Amino acid sequence: MRKRIFRSMLTIVVSLFLLCYGLIFMILYQYVEKDSIGRLQSEATYLAPGIEMQGVEYLKKIPLSENRISIVANNGEVLYDSYAKAETMENHKDREEIMEALEKGEGQSERYSSTLSEKTFYYATKLNDGQVLRIARTRASLLTLMLSLSSPMLLILVGELALAAYIAYKISDDIVSPINQMDLDRPEKTKTYEEFVPIIRRLTQQKKELKDQMDLLEEQKIRMDMMTENMSEGFLMIDHQSRVLSYNPALLKLLDIDFPVDGEPALIINRDPSFRLGIETALSGENYNATFSFGTRVFQMFSSPVYFNQKLLGAVVLLVDISEKADRENLRREFTANVSHELKTPLTGILGAAELLKNNMVQPEDVLRFYDNLHQQAQRMIHLIEDLINLSRIDEGAPASQSEDVDLMRIGREVIDEMENVAEEKDITLSLDGDNAQITGYPTIVKEIFVNVIENAIKYNTNGGKVAVYIQDGDHPVVTIEDDGIGIPIHLQDRVFERFYRIDASRSDKVRGSGLGLAIVKNGMNLHKGKIELSSAYGKGTTVKLHFPAKKI
Repeated sequence: MRKRIFRSMLTIVVSLFLLCYGLIFMILYQYVEKDSIGRLQSEATYLAPGIEMQGVEYLKKIPLSENRISIVANNGEVLYDSYAKAETMENHKDREEIMEALEKGEGQSERYSSTLSEKTFYYATKLNDGQVLRIARTRASLLTLMLSLSSPMLLILVGELALAAYIAYKISDDIVSPINQMDLDRPEKTKTYEEFVPIIRRLTQQKKELKDQMDLLEEQKIRMDMMTENMSEGFLMIDHQSRVLSYNPALLKLLDIDFPVDGEPALIINRDPSFRLGIETALSGENYNATFSFGTRVFQMFSSPVYFNQKLLGAVVLLVDISEKADRENLRREFTANVSHELKTPLTGILGAAELLKNNMVQPEDVLRFYDNLHQQAQRMIHLIEDLINLSRIDEGAPASQSEDVDLMRIGREVIDEMENVAEEKDITLSLDGDNAQITGYPTIVKEIFVNVIENAIKYNTNGGKVAVYIQDGDHPVVTIEDDGIGIPIHLQDRVFERFYRIDASRSDKVRGSGLGLAIVKNGMNLHKGKIELSSAYGKGTTVKLHFPAKKI
């Protein structure tokens, strides 16, 4: 830029110099022309009286001047000429200045000689006797005059060029230096000339806009990273050659990969045929959706092609761990089988006893016992059906009552009072202590939760044991039910909340129940957006903590 400014400034200065040089010469030459005509007029004025009085003899007496003097008769014959013999000269009647003088009293003209590169000025005046006095003056042409002065003008031009170069350099330096010295981080702090201020303001504004855009891009990148990094699903982006462009930590975790895969072929991640087919399908321009197994896990794979301007750039793969869903399907099948089993057992007993009574095959003294057995089996079926109804209602998230304020201490006291008779049969001591805490929830379901946990604490306790209930208020209420019963083995603690699961695999009649109690507790806590915490040691008792959310205001 400095060179361009320098060349431009130098060109402008030299052009102005040449223009001024030409204009000055033209003005001077015009002045010389006017001055020459004026001198001729003055000289003619001085000579005319003497010539009129003495004729041509007068001109012979005066010294010759640098101007050419001629006397021309009214017929055009040259009577006298100071530069040549009059008798040898041609008739001048057709000369412009002579004709004009004879007609108007005076006349003037100029003629240019291309051969001599000279210009001659003529002035003629008519004398009283009818003759014409003509005076001529020759001057060099403008071009000749300029060429004659070329040597000094060349020296002046060189000096002017040097001066112009210096001025152009200084001006270009003054223009460019503030730009070169500008602090791009803080352009508004740059000291510069007034004309550059709008550019500084624009740069400052663009810098701010660029910073805002960069901040926005960085924020979007952070959001994208946060989304992908915190996803439980595996995320993978590949190019059209199946090389890995981007992925999230969940992908490596799901597929048990402990090394980076940036830039590696996608099939290094997993070589399962379904995974390979999903990659190939997406890179062929079609969507893909399928499941495959990896170890003990089951994954669902979604892959889609990515286009830009109708050109395939690569593909995006989403890997979802559906192991839990598959487990739920298994649990659902087990649930169906368990329900069938739990209903079939009492129905078989009822049907057998009824047939014996119908066929009079029961001794009179045993009839009452058979009726009692029928009643127990029917009660067992009713209890099982009620548990299933409650569980189904909670699963659907549609309890019979509307949510309201629930006093946990009051609910706990009601359940303890109802369980006293059951506890006395095993000589178990029940206790309730703590704070008056309230939550927003469903009283019926909260009571079901208390009943099932406390009932289990009594059932699986030893004779003479203890069950302690403690209610703690705070940021969120916590209900602790602690017993010193038989406890739960560590490897079974994750399964006790499954439906129909009972630690007693033989389903003996020692501890009766439907196997749905803790499942109701789990679903009831989920409905209240609460959390269950179980800690137990086999043979040393069990502690269940129910964490309820804070009451809504």
